[in-house]
Amino acid sequence: MFDAFIFDFDLTLADTGEGIVMCCNHALVKMGYPPALPGDVLACVGKTVEETYAILTGDDEHGAAINFHEHWREKADEVGNKGTRLFPDTIESLKRLKAAGKKTAIVSNKTTHRIESVLREFGAAEWVDLVLGIEAYAAPKPAPDGVWLALKKLGVPRGRALYIGDSFVDMQTAAAAGVAFAGVTTGTTASATFRATGIDSVFPSLAAIVDALG
Repeated sequence: MFDAFIFDFDLTLADTGEGIVMCCNHALVKMGYPPALPGDVLACVGKTVEETYAILTGDDEHGAAINFHEHWREKADEVGNKGTRLFPDTIESLKRLKAAGKKTAIVSNKTTHRIESVLREFGAAEWVDLVLGIEAYAAPKPAPDGVWLALKKLGVPRGRALYIGDSFVDMQTAAAAGVAFAGVTTGTTASATFRATGIDSVFPSLAAIVDALG
């Protein structure tokens, strides 16, 4: 049915929640705010760091958001991939797709080098054809730029591609790009929440997606 499977990264292929909360709260404290609850931080996954700052603080001043991102990056550079792990079925799901002749890519609002670092550490890099982080395209998700660039590089038309993600941002990205979407409930968005928007393709795991659509 699909020739290309394009994935979000955070909470879709990898459980990065511990590191995200750590970096976010480091940045908040540096900016003079109290730490946020983990659930509130993880609810922002899929958005840019600057958008996360605005949501958690109510401050939409651009310069402050840039400073927040610098503090976030500072902590991220310090901790590296600490606390990050791929979901148990990630590598096997990617292997199955490759064995079936499918093309695989990641389009994420995380930076390319951080994604690639995780893939290398856990032995998954060889199963992903293309990684496009936020610096690789003009506008971050939910703008379609990253997905369109991935399709161009993979040589796959929109009608033959599936975008997979755990959040509303991912769902909106797929819609903007004109590609099919499958939601996975490994993040903070429940199946019922996805389905309430009219999305029928919602799965509990990557393996379930490959079983149904691979």
